[in-house]
Amino acid sequence: MMLSPMEEQVRIVMSLGLFKVRLTLSQRVILSSPLDEEAVALNSPSVEIRETAKDGTVWTVVEQSENRGRLQSQNVMTEAAGPTAHAKRNIEDALTAFLCLVDDGMLKHIRDCTVAEAHRVKEDSSWDLTVNELKAFIALVYVRGAQGGKGMGLASFWSADWGYAFFKETMSRNRFQEIMRFLRFDKKETRCTRVQVNKFALVADVWEKLIQNSIACYKPGADITVDEQLFPTKARCRFIQYIASKPDKFGIKFWLAADVNTKYMVNGAPYLGKDETRMPGQRLGDSVVLKMVEPYLGKGRNITTDNFFTSLELAKALQAKKTSLVGTVNNTRRELPPRVKEQRPLFTTQECTNETTSRRNFIMRLANKLRSDHMRAKATQLMMREPGPWHEQQQMERRRQCQVRRNCKKNKTKDTCDKCQKVVCGSCTWKVEITCVDCE
Repeated sequence: MMLSPMEEQVRIVMSLGLFKVRLTLSQRVILSSPLDEEAVALNSPSVEIRETAKDGTVWTVVEQSENRGRLQSQNVMTEAAGPTAHAKRNIEDALTAFLCLVDDGMLKHIRDCTVAEAHRVKEDSSWDLTVNELKAFIALVYVRGAQGGKGMGLASFWSADWGYAFFKETMSRNRFQEIMRFLRFDKKETRCTRVQVNKFALVADVWEKLIQNSIACYKPGADITVDEQLFPTKARCRFIQYIASKPDKFGIKFWLAADVNTKYMVNGAPYLGKDETRMPGQRLGDSVVLKMVEPYLGKGRNITTDNFFTSLELAKALQAKKTSLVGTVNNTRRELPPRVKEQRPLFTTQECTNETTSRRNFIMRLANKLRSDHMRAKATQLMMREPGPWHEQQQMERRRQCQVRRNCKKNKTKDTCDKCQKVVCGSCTWKVEITCVDCE
């Protein structure tokens, strides 16, 4: 089986200096513009037809050539991937790697905010928390997640019967719960002013520092993926999202950019609702992708997105900054050529069987062929099996519902009327002989 000329979601590829919509293994649609005429002539000398999309974009259908030519600048990686010089100098073990992302300044800020909240609530200035104890608290949170403790009660980890010694030796359960109660990432005294400017003010300082450290410690490879992720929570928040397709329906949605090879998060931002900084007329998906990959533009990288983000305008914007785009795109977009929207079978076997059929019909016919030998053998066995006396005896001994139903409620019995042969229960018979009331 081979792919048909149309897919419900087409793949957009930016390579060889051309914007391509891959339709089949042997044919593609490329964007035609005066700047690309020379490239079209070099890579595909025979131009077949041109199509115009609803928004006026002109597309040219060309035959795919095995000679791809020389790679253009947006497909040539000009930066080495991997840990930066800063990370190599500072990372020696797991702890130093953690401190490169969550540095001492962040830990001290969290400690100060947590202590301030405890003093405000308890009205007791003697409550204190050290940075080392905060690290131990984070260690317990990590181990709780690693042990699959999402569905377990917190007290179970300190249980004398099935608890973990790691938890008991680190700190008491009450102390852990107390730190969790007062844990804060900002000072409440100035929160009202900051929330009016930034909805994410409660965590903004720590989050922005984390993103800065993530960017400073690692250079991603040639491929970066941009997508959304829902962090589940039902806390009271103005930007909580409900997404029915997610396993956890409620949560805070984040836009994340990650290195494809290492799964390292290279950038991220929460979705806080309408973005006032977005340019008029710019799509949300275009704005998100350009912001997420801004530190890595101009280096020959490739961006992978899904159909929420992918668009022709985004591909053009990235191409202008020497970056390529690969992703699925919704076939209802106005900038796509008419042939993309044609309704055709997804799969065909015409090349091998000289017959065109859909994938579903092909699978159903295959399933019928696969069971044919078994069904023939089964029919032969049934024909060879002749009913014997034991079949009649089994039929007589089987209990059936009373067919008279004069004095009963569908009782079951093995007896039949001697005259009419109806199945009759004891309530509907005469006691002298088995005769139903209709034959009295």
